[in-house]
Amino acid sequence: AMEDRRSSVTEVILTFGDSLTEGFYKGGYKYYPYGVKLQSLMNKYHQNVGNGCICKVIVSGISGEETTTMVNRLDQDLNTFKDISKVVILGGTNDLGFHQANDIFDRLLQMYNNVLSRGLDLVVVTVPDSKIVSI
Repeated sequence: AMEDRRSSVTEVILTFGDSLTEGFYKGGYKYYPYGVKLQSLMNKYHQNVGNGCICKVIVSGISGEETTTMVNRLDQDLNTFKDISKVVILGGTNDLGFHQANDIFDRLLQMYNNVLSRGLDLVVVTVPDSKIVSI
């Protein structure tokens, strides 16, 4: 069936995580979430392929948050925001040094399974390398 290109379908992506998702920089004086750039790039893509789709990115990041509270917050977000098709999860950074690796991984898996069990696309972002400099 031919799709009517004048009608716009909205693709909703939830970016979920901690300060890295919230966009924390300049010591917290400024915030620039990667979701802003992601939305711009996705809309350029949809424009180029001419599918009439509009992408909306929801940024749900809380600086300093650990996976211990992320599990329930993700569930709340997934129940609150409508029409989400994809979820990007970046979590666990703030747990490092405070929680056992297997506990962090179990909580991340809980979140991944929550997304997948709802039939949504999941994008997993690994915990970035961290370099601690002691003076």
